[in-house]
Amino acid sequence: MDAFDALFRDNNGVGGAVLHNAAFAAEKLLEDADLVLAKECAVTANGSSDGITLDKDAAKQAAADAFGETCGFAHSYFTKKKMGAKAKEYKKYTAPYLFKLKDTDFVSKLASINADLGTYTADPVSLPFFDATLLTADMVLQGTFSGWMGKYAVNENKINAAKKLFITKWMPAMEVHYVIMEGLLGKLSGYSSFVESYLVILDMVHTGHRNQGVAITATSSVDGSFIKQMEINFDDYPVVNKIGHTNNMGVSDTIRLITGQWNMVFLHPLFHSKSQKVIVSRKLGVIHVDVVLTPL
Repeated sequence: MDAFDALFRDNNGVGGAVLHNAAFAAEKLLEDADLVLAKECAVTANGSSDGITLDKDAAKQAAADAFGETCGFAHSYFTKKKMGAKAKEYKKYTAPYLFKLKDTDFVSKLASINADLGTYTADPVSLPFFDATLLTADMVLQGTFSGWMGKYAVNENKINAAKKLFITKWMPAMEVHYVIMEGLLGKLSGYSSFVESYLVILDMVHTGHRNQGVAITATSSVDGSFIKQMEINFDDYPVVNKIGHTNNMGVSDTIRLITGQWNMVFLHPLFHSKSQKVIVSRKLGVIHVDVVLTPL
C-alpha cells in the first residue's frame, strides 16, 4: 500500500498519470480515503503489549514477594501448632514458586491463601506471625496485579481485533481499488513509466491476479477414483466467497490466491470433510495439492 501511495505521489513526471483519466482519478480518491483508515488499522494491529507486560510482571513479582514472606510466617505458625500437613503446604509457597504460576492461577492461589490464613487470625497464637492487616495489605498487591492483567487483556484484544479487521476488511477493500485501477492502465497513454511501475508493485504484492494459487486433485481413499464436484472453501481468506470445485476428472481449475497461509476445507456430500493448510507465495507459484477423502 505504501509503495502504491509513493508511486501515485511521485513528482518526477509519473504522478500526473493519476489525473490523466477521470475514472482512474476518481478511484484514486476512494483509495486515498480507505488508505488512511487501513493504515490506522495496521498501526493498531502492529501494536505491542511489551510495556504493559513489564508493569504486569513487576506487579506480579511484588505480590509474589509479599505472599511468599507471609507464607513463610504461616509455615512457622503451623510448625509451632504442630500442624504438619499445613506446615508442609505453606513451606512450598515461596515467592519463586508463586511467581511461576500462570497469571490466572496466580490470582486464584493468592486469594485462596488469603482466605485460608484468614480463618486462623482469630487464634491469638497467630498474632506474632500474621494478622488481618498483613493479609489485607497482601491482597492490595494482588489487586494491583489483577488490574494490570485487565489492561493487558484489553490491549491484546484491541490488537487482535485490528489484525482481523485488516485481513477481512481493508485487504479486500484495497485490493478492489488496485484491480479497478489496473484495468484502467491502458487509458494512461503517454505514461508508460507509471504503468510499468504500477505493474511491478502489483506483481510484488500479488493481489491474486498473477500466476499463484492452488490446483486441487481429489480422489477416494477406497479405490483411488476421482471425486467430481468436490467443493473447496477457504474459511480464513480475506475475500469472501472464495470457492473452487473439482471437475468430472476430480481436478479443479487454478484457484488464484493472494500471498499468505490459508485454510482449505474440502466438502462433498458422499465423503468426510477434510481441512488442510496451504502457504501461497510468489516463489511457489501454483501449488498442486492431492486430496484423499474417506467415503461416509
